[in-house]
This record gives sequence, structure tokens and C-alpha cells, in this order.
Amino acid sequence: KIHSTDGKHGQWLKPVRGALALRASGEPNRDRWRQFVEDEVVLVHPITPYRSYKPGDVVSNRCVLMGISDVIQDSASLLVALAALCKTGIHEAERKLKVQVRFSIDDESLHFSENGLMCPFEMRSVNLSALGLKSEVSKNGCLKAAFNEEGKIKQLELFFDPISFWRQMQAAAKSDVPRGTETLDDLLMTPNTLQQALADSNEARLVTEPNRPFRITHVNEAWTNLCGFTRDEAVGQTVASLGMQGDVTDMNTVAQLVDESEEHRATSMVVTNYDKLGAKFRNFLQVYPLTGDVQGDGEISHLLGVLKPIGAKF
Repeated sequence: KIHSTDGKHGQWLKPVRGALALRASGEPNRDRWRQFVEDEVVLVHPITPYRSYKPGDVVSNRCVLMGISDVIQDSASLLVALAALCKTGIHEAERKLKVQVRFSIDDESLHFSENGLMCPFEMRSVNLSALGLKSEVSKNGCLKAAFNEEGKIKQLELFFDPISFWRQMQAAAKSDVPRGTETLDDLLMTPNTLQQALADSNEARLVTEPNRPFRITHVNEAWTNLCGFTRDEAVGQTVASLGMQGDVTDMNTVAQLVDESEEHRATSMVVTNYDKLGAKFRNFLQVYPLTGDVQGDGEISHLLGVLKPIGAKF
């Protein structure tokens, strides 16, 4: 092992720090990622049941992401999961305080090889307490990075305990649900397949086609109770054609969410919607890409929308 940070070994620190900073911010711009990673970069990390991932990306019980687009989608799903703890969307016009996380690496414990480095890392939330949660969350682990001849990352592996972090998330958002009586919703499990999305849930859920105009294919009872439409009235329509958007709906926020949904990224927003009778309600909406078959090729077949009303209708 080589411990010196001179020469090319020291130059490798910049792309590692840069890539972690982009991951922390959920950066969607591919060109910014290309400053630090090659186009076919491989990201490997443990399975994370608390956020969105494609079952087809699971290899030997680890998530293996291939290419910048998959890395961007994976980074977005982390911020969506943390924002969901405090019912704030990553897109929300009225709230200026957004969920923030920071990655750091231990400069005193760097280990270099001929084609890469290893070091401990920490990811820590910055402002969950300010957003109303009981505590911040953090995870400590080790990263291993390999580089190409240009000094860009060609493979990044993250090693950490996802169950420990998941339990921190549950504790930070802890409700008064008695231990042992939690539902899957209380446990903060994110559906990643159509089968999971259609399971019984107290959350208001609708499932749509994966591409524009995002016609509705399924709704559950909680959604019909919240929005006032029957299943027959909803299926085949869109949120817009049902009249759930109106004068006080922030369409700029909606447009941001729609663009990311079309990229099949996990995303979220807080926006005002309308029910069938025209009553308005503030809506915390999370959107997750779904695959149609757990054993399939991982292709996205649907999108899931989870609606959580904020306050009373008005």
C-alpha cells in the first residue's frame, strides 16, 4: 500500500471529493459528473430498502449501477428518501430550506494502490432537525475508487451498514406507532416493483404509465377517498385531465417533477391540488419508478405516485 498523496495519487482525491459532492446535492447535470467520472462509471453499494432502486440492478446482494444516468438516478433517490422523512419535496416553491447532506473522507486514513484508493467516509445530514425531525442521520463506511488513465473514476464502491442507517431514519421520523404494529408505510420501505406498489397501503397511491402523458393505470382506495374520483373515472386519465391542477397549482414545480419523472428518477414535490369537488389541498407527492417483474430485466414499466395531504382541505 502506498500512503503518499504526491503525484497522481494526490490528484485522485479531487474526483473522489467532486463525485461525492455531486452525489450529496443530487446533481442532474451529466456534464458536471463527467468532470470526475467516466461515462460508463460503475457504482456499487449495499441494497437500500428505504429508497428507490431497480431490482434488476441487484447483483450478488449489492446494487450495481452502470453509467452516469444510473448514478444520477441513484443520487436523486437518496435525497428523495431523506426529504420524505419531513414531508418536504425536493421541489417546493414555498419552502426555501431544502434537505442537505454532506460527504467527507478521512485524509489521515487514505490507502493508495497502483490503480485506486480506499478510505473511510461519512455521510451526514445537515438540517433535518431544522426541518422538524428529532435528530440528524449519518452513516460511516469505506469507499474504494478505481481510476482510468485520465484520472477519472471508473468504479466506485461504497461499503456501509444500510440497516443501521435505515433505523436512524425511522428514529428521526419516529411517530407514536407502537413497536411491533408498524405497517410497511411506517417502516419507510420504498416500493420498487409494480407488485409492491399495488400491495395494501394506507397511503394514497396512483400508478401511471412510465412516459408522457402519464396516464393512470391503477389507484387505491386511499387515493379515491382523498381525491374523490372512482377507479373507473381515474384509470386512463391523467392528473391534469381530471382537473386536479388549477389556478393555485405551481406549474413550474410540476414541470420540474414531470421532467425528472420522464427520466425515470425518483423525485418529489409539495404542491396544491384539487379534488373532484374543487376543494384544494396541499399535497406532498413522491414519485418512484417501478419495474413490472421482480425477476425481470429491470426495465421501468410504471411510475408510482404517493400522495400525502398536508393539513385540511380548503
